[in-house]
Amino acid sequence: CGKQVTTVIGCEENGTRYTVFTEDMQKTISEYTAAGGNCLVSGAYIATDIWGGIYKYEKDEEFRKASVKFAEGVLGFRHVSGHASRTAEVLFTDCEIIGIEKGGNVSFHNRINDKCYSVESPDGISARGKAGTFMRYADTDISAAVCKDGDGYKTVCFGFPIETLKEESHIDRIISLTLDYFSR
Repeated sequence: CGKQVTTVIGCEENGTRYTVFTEDMQKTISEYTAAGGNCLVSGAYIATDIWGGIYKYEKDEEFRKASVKFAEGVLGFRHVSGHASRTAEVLFTDCEIIGIEKGGNVSFHNRINDKCYSVESPDGISARGKAGTFMRYADTDISAAVCKDGDGYKTVCFGFPIETLKEESHIDRIISLTLDYFSR
């Protein structure tokens, strides 16, 4: 299997089929944000894919180092845990950067159900650089979402896929909060 992949299933010759941030994607996002574009990222393995991987295999160390630099420098997060919550409950925290106060919670699907796919192992991510945590997992207090006020751009990154939230109104709130932050 290729060296830039963390998932053994479905490997292709170049090994990038399931890489979260391929080299081309990192380049595109870096160029986009450098030009003033804002970026929202959500997913269960946005950090685990870079820092640890899901399965043991030989990983391209130069690609991994570049990916760490990208995640920390451009997106504003660092890996904390690949198993950040068992309850799938997330709390909003005080964060001056994004302009919210502590209060309210949301939950995502973490068990097989008939409404949405489940996230059994969400990522814990911590803020790096000009970034701050604005959501935490209720059961572990590990950071679940960070926002970054970069040089001419902003990012919002979630350690879980926002589309897996159980309530549509919670998805709407997060998208609205993100767009409000991007417009400031």
